[in-house]
Amino acid sequence: MENLLEIKDLRTYFYTEDSVIKAVEGLNLSIKKGEVLGLAGESACGKSITAYSVMNLISPPGKIVKGEVLFQGQDLLKLSQKQMQKIRGKEISIVFQEPVASLNPLYTVGFQIDEMLKTHNKDMNKKSRRKRIIELLENVGIDDAKNRMKDYPHNFSGGQAQRVMVAMSLSCNPKLLIADEPTTSLDVTIQAQIMDLFLKLRQQIDFTLILITHNLALCSEVADRVAIMYSGKIVELADREEIFSNSLHPYTKALFSSIPKGDSNKTKLKVIEGTVPDPADKPLGCHFHPRCPFKDKKCTQAYPGYREVSRNHWVSCYKV
Repeated sequence: MENLLEIKDLRTYFYTEDSVIKAVEGLNLSIKKGEVLGLAGESACGKSITAYSVMNLISPPGKIVKGEVLFQGQDLLKLSQKQMQKIRGKEISIVFQEPVASLNPLYTVGFQIDEMLKTHNKDMNKKSRRKRIIELLENVGIDDAKNRMKDYPHNFSGGQAQRVMVAMSLSCNPKLLIADEPTTSLDVTIQAQIMDLFLKLRQQIDFTLILITHNLALCSEVADRVAIMYSGKIVELADREEIFSNSLHPYTKALFSSIPKGDSNKTKLKVIEGTVPDPADKPLGCHFHPRCPFKDKKCTQAYPGYREVSRNHWVSCYKV
């Protein structure tokens, strides 16, 4: 299966008066055409910054200092903002984690979807765009779409607003959709509905999905492959079945051991001691070593190489 997106040695830093915050540091990742890739890890590991870097949405004091983001062979980081505007929304779309905050409160949802269509489909007339807006809202489960398109964001619940965001992001049939924690602010029932919606729409539109999440249970249900991110780097990557049955990196194992099981009332959940390191003051060697029960001297001196230990299973750890 061919790669739709290839990220090579991506480094995104934020500069302050006192320090350099290395949010993404030497990240390498390939996304295959048609797959669902789960990008998982704790908060502050650099998952969202990776998404914004792919979209070339990093602004000062942030800067992409190195790397390539190859989309269908074209390096997006070499394009001008005007060139990127033609790709954002049309070829690559993103669904943000706060749907209500992502919608402009001053305009109806229909107007906002219409702006997307006008930008990327200049040959569509007003009547065709209106028909398309209604169709999009119906496809994501908004009842009475003909009238609801005239409503403002505050008229929608969190789950409904996220459905509107999904409709907007898919309005131009993108090849790649990045969902950045799309269910974080929603209750469990609505979370399941939104993920079912993504999977249903993938069958209709056939887009590639990058699902950014800290919810490993979600990855186990929907992802084809799972990449585990820690302190700005990918530490393990494998097919879903492989990574859940044969995780190798101590961080991945620790994450999986903290997932509630069916007998969670009887079993005490394990906690990963410590916190994600300050991206402005990362430890020498493996960034996970201060929290790792298996570390030795080598782990504290140099960062371990990222290597393929078995077919399609990559890991960055001296102990593997």
